[in-house]
Amino acid sequence: FGAAADSVVNWLWRQISAATAVSLGGPGFSTELAITAGIAVTVGVGLFVIQVIVSVVRHQPGGLVRAARGLLVAFVAGGAAIAVVNLLLAAVDDLSSGVVQMATGGNIEQLGSKLLAPSALTQVSNAAVTILLALVMVAASVVVWAALMVRKLLIVVAAIFAPIAFAGSLAEITTAWVRRWIETMVALVFSKLVLVIIFAIGLGVLGGGAGQSNQPGASGATQSLTQTVAGALILVMAGLSPWLAI
Repeated sequence: FGAAADSVVNWLWRQISAATAVSLGGPGFSTELAITAGIAVTVGVGLFVIQVIVSVVRHQPGGLVRAARGLLVAFVAGGAAIAVVNLLLAAVDDLSSGVVQMATGGNIEQLGSKLLAPSALTQVSNAAVTILLALVMVAASVVVWAALMVRKLLIVVAAIFAPIAFAGSLAEITTAWVRRWIETMVALVFSKLVLVIIFAIGLGVLGGGAGQSNQPGASGATQSLTQTVAGALILVMAGLSPWLAI
C-alpha cells in the first residue's frame, strides 16, 4: 500500500503540468466548431426574426437596435471568442508558473513534493495507519487529477458551444446565454490559478510549521503523520478548485 501511494503521488507531480495544459485547435476541434457554427446560424436567424417581430408589435425601436447590436456581438465577439480563450489560457499558465516560482523557486513538481512527499509513509511504523494514509494519499491524488481532466474537457466543450451561446445576443429573451458562457469559461480557465494558489497557501502552512506542537510528548512520527494528512487535505481542496471557481 505504501509503495502504491508513493508511485501514485510521484506520477501526479510528474504529470500535473501536462495534464493542465489546454489548447483549443486542431482538425477535430475545427470540425466540431464548424458544426455548432452552422447550428448557430439557424438559431441566430430565428432569434433575430423573433426579436424584430416582438419589437414591431410592441412599437419598441430600441428592440430593433438591440437586434442590430446582437448581430455585431454574434459575428465579431463570437468569432473572436476562441482566440481570446487561448490567450487567457496562456496567461493563466504563465501566472501559475510565476506563483510556483515565487513559492518554491522551482516548478510545480518541486512544490508538490514539499506538500505531500512520496516518502512520508516510510516514517509510519503502524501497518494499519500506513494502509489508511496510503488510501487517503491515492484518493487525494485522484481527486486532483480528475479535477484537471474535468476542467480540460469542460473548456473544450464550452468552446465548441461558443457560436450558439453568442447567437443568443440576437434576442432579448436569450441575452443571458452570452453572459453565462463568459462567466463559466472564465471560471474554468482561472480555476488552474486557484488550484496553484491553494497549493502555495498549503506550502506556507506546512513549510511554516503552523499548527505543529512543540510539546515534549509530540514525537517526530506524530508530526510526520499530521503533515501527511494535512498535505492530503490540501490536495482535496485544490481538486475542488473548478467547482469553487464556478
